[in-house]
Amino acid sequence: MHGRTVSSQVDALILRQVQSHAGASAAQARRRDAGISELLLHDPRGRIPAVQHLHLLHLLGPLQLVREELRMDWPQWLEAFPTYASVLANSMSLTGAIRELLRLRSLMGEVDVLIAHRQQDGWVFEYRMEGPARSSLCAYRHFALVELLARHYLPQTSAVASIELIGLPFAPRQCFSELHDCVVRFGARHNRLMLTAPDADQPYRQHNPVLHHHHVTMAEAAMDQFKPAPSTRKLLEDWLSKVFHDAGSDHAGHAGCRPSDIDPGMLLEAACGEFRLSRWSLQRRLREEDTSFSDVMEHSRATEAQRLLSGSTVTLTEIAHRLGFSALSAFSRFFSSHCGMTPSRYRALQQHRPSEFP
Repeated sequence: MHGRTVSSQVDALILRQVQSHAGASAAQARRRDAGISELLLHDPRGRIPAVQHLHLLHLLGPLQLVREELRMDWPQWLEAFPTYASVLANSMSLTGAIRELLRLRSLMGEVDVLIAHRQQDGWVFEYRMEGPARSSLCAYRHFALVELLARHYLPQTSAVASIELIGLPFAPRQCFSELHDCVVRFGARHNRLMLTAPDADQPYRQHNPVLHHHHVTMAEAAMDQFKPAPSTRKLLEDWLSKVFHDAGSDHAGHAGCRPSDIDPGMLLEAACGEFRLSRWSLQRRLREEDTSFSDVMEHSRATEAQRLLSGSTVTLTEIAHRLGFSALSAFSRFFSSHCGMTPSRYRALQQHRPSEFP
């Protein structure tokens, strides 16, 4: 979670709910215990580190909300996240709005993960949460936003088929039945929403392309302001990915590495030349990030293997050769130890897996 943050507006909203239930002094105590400064909390552009955000959620304990606190509407989103909400409310279609929802979601936060799988007549959304023993309220908020988008773009032909949430209810069950046409089920294994929207690509008649471009530009500029500089590990992973990719082409690639050159010693030397660092300096920077060159190399090797197995028809023998393995059996042992299954089993599973959106 190093480097991940959430918008200060998210925690400000959480603490306002605490204040309405337990009073201002309780909200202030939770904020101080989580290590969040008053100045940062009220900065509209402030970003709160993931560790402090999760600590705040842990301190809150279970909240029992009322119906009005669950309701989701555009004025709420426009007040808290004006640029983000403006992009979502003025896209070319529901499909476009969902793409922007996923692409620009870090404007709200990047601690948890929202995934969307497109199906023939709609989508399945899954919300994966960081941290143990958390309420599924954050997942519910995101699902409510998806439902709001669907009603905004396709009020007649879209519908939420089901909502599943982990853990216990955070409001009386009657509130959910009043707000949703579908059943909201708690105690599930995953946070999941199924949306039926067969006309999702239908153009939005009130779409304003000039305003849309303006708001997207503003949103991207806002994201660039809090985007951290890439770590040494990330830079090395990107470089290794190019090396492994180039190993399968007819040329040696920008790093001058052929499949036969892919061993830790020769790659480390090539990486030092690429980044203009001595071995000691590169290894020291990686140690500061609690990793090593061999760990990064193995991770990148496994990632490239997964890419080739799921997105190409390259044979297992050729993949092993590209990644520098002397024999298919050595590659199979490596892949099984890192991914928990054989390469052939992984490829078979990927061929039957629904495609991710976007």
